[in-house]
Amino acid sequence: MKRQYIGRLGKIDNGIVAVTLVAVADEVVLPLTFDVFKPKDRLKEGEPHESKPEIAVRLLGELIPLGLNIAHVSADCGYGNASCFVSALERWHLPYLVSVPSDYGFWRLPGQRLRSTRWRRTNDATML
Repeated sequence: MKRQYIGRLGKIDNGIVAVTLVAVADEVVLPLTFDVFKPKDRLKEGEPHESKPEIAVRLLGELIPLGLNIAHVSADCGYGNASCFVSALERWHLPYLVSVPSDYGFWRLPGQRLRSTRWRRTNDATML
């Protein structure tokens, strides 16, 4: 355990953080796989450090060969601005919807429109 950002709580607190891949089918959430994120100072000697996006890429890379039909991938801005994550989705030709921070810069093609939607708070049941 370590003080770190815990998304479920929306704040920094003591806890364990896991990167989780889930499937949604007919409004039912099905956990597929997960791995625990370990901060650098909690690693054993010689143990490699992986960021949360790197863990997500590894887990997706393990699932894709299983033939799972992935309609799209969605992720929050912790992943949306991680080039390793977005690049892997592009490489695997997976449709995706990711959030990016409001101050995130990127290039658009000439004539390409940007659609920005205000986020709204929902209860936890609809977040599943």
